[in-house]
Amino acid sequence: MIEAVESLLYAVFHGWGFILGLAAAALTAWLVSITFFESYNFGIFGILAIPFVALGLYVQYQLELKN
Repeated sequence: MIEAVESLLYAVFHGWGFILGLAAAALTAWLVSITFFESYNFGIFGILAIPFVALGLYVQYQLELKN
C-alpha cells in the first residue's frame, strides 16, 4: 500500500503523464472555446482538465507498477 502511494506521488510530481494530461486538457478547452463560443478564453471549460490529468496520472501509475 505504501509503495502504491509513493508511486502515485512520484507520478504526480515527476511523471510525464501529468504534463501530457495538462497539455491535452488545455488544447481541448481552447478548441471547445473557439469552436462553440468564438472566444479564445478558457472560461468554464478549464474543468475539462480533470479527466485528462486523471488519465495521464493513471497511465503513468500503471507504467510505474510494471517497472
